[in-house]
Amino acid sequence: MLIVFHVLFAASAASTDSCSGLCGYLQGQPGDGVTLECYCDEACVGYGDCCSDYAGTCQTTGSCAGQCDGHDWYAGILAPELCWCDESCLGYGDCCGDYWGECRTGGALRFDGVDDFVEGPPAATAGEAGSSITIEAWVKFDEGPRPYQLPDFRDGVDGGALNEALPGTPEFGARSCRTVWASKGDTGDLEHWFGRVLEPLDMLTWLAADASGTTTLTVWAPTSTWLVAGQWHHLAAVYDATDAEARLYVDGVERQAEPVASPPNVPAGPKRIGATWEPGCTHDGVIDEVRASTRARFPAEPIDIEYALDLDTLALYHFDEGSGTTAVDDSASGANAVVQGATWTTDAPP
Repeated sequence: MLIVFHVLFAASAASTDSCSGLCGYLQGQPGDGVTLECYCDEACVGYGDCCSDYAGTCQTTGSCAGQCDGHDWYAGILAPELCWCDESCLGYGDCCGDYWGECRTGGALRFDGVDDFVEGPPAATAGEAGSSITIEAWVKFDEGPRPYQLPDFRDGVDGGALNEALPGTPEFGARSCRTVWASKGDTGDLEHWFGRVLEPLDMLTWLAADASGTTTLTVWAPTSTWLVAGQWHHLAAVYDATDAEARLYVDGVERQAEPVASPPNVPAGPKRIGATWEPGCTHDGVIDEVRASTRARFPAEPIDIEYALDLDTLALYHFDEGSGTTAVDDSASGANAVVQGATWTTDAPP
């Protein structure tokens, strides 16, 4: 049982029954020239002992203006009709309508295509084996679609559109690529790679390995069908365990689907955003709002400009910090990442 006490203070100065200039104070406070005869804290809504002008003076009903520290935790229990303005409202889905405009500063990270990346530790939990998976991000490429290039047989590539090798392996060869997400498994080998292979065909690509280390998932979509240089695109890679199918989505539109014989491992290991652990696969452009989940989010869910936290979230990076070398993981894992070279920008998705 939750018991909340209002502490009474003896009045020793002039008294007032108005909350003007006294929002958050209790009866008998503040005691500096004037004391309250009633209450102006948020718990008074539940107790019914607010000053008569509390609602118009102190209560935020639908706005976070001046309230970005949020409501006291007990007010949300006693007065659930109030919306919230603290960061946890993202997970509970009870933010005031202007939360993002008032309390969060939009931002993103720009990568130079040479040696910039963001590196984070493993998630706190690996998730359940065989779970559905979604890896998604808002991405802007500086470079538009490349024309078809004849393969260089000297690098071991068989000349096909794509083999099943992960970047950084000899079989992948010397092909250049642009990484959105890369993560390792327990053995330290690359287990998931989501990004853009540039040659011989320029393709959005997702490759993933199963528990045996075998690349079990390969799905790709030519960039010529969707990519516009310098424009924001929402990219999502989905493994649907129910359908045993991998799918790629661009701006909410399914671009390719492939059957998957063996479930890929959950992308819960050490991760890099914007690069792999091998040279030559760094992102050129801007990345924002990166999330990995143990759920097939699309096509059932809408595309969000800002992702919300839920129980299926493995990693969640808003990239709203604006400065410093830390990218906060807002998931339950709290696996904050280190920004290496990438620069903060206010260029965020529209």
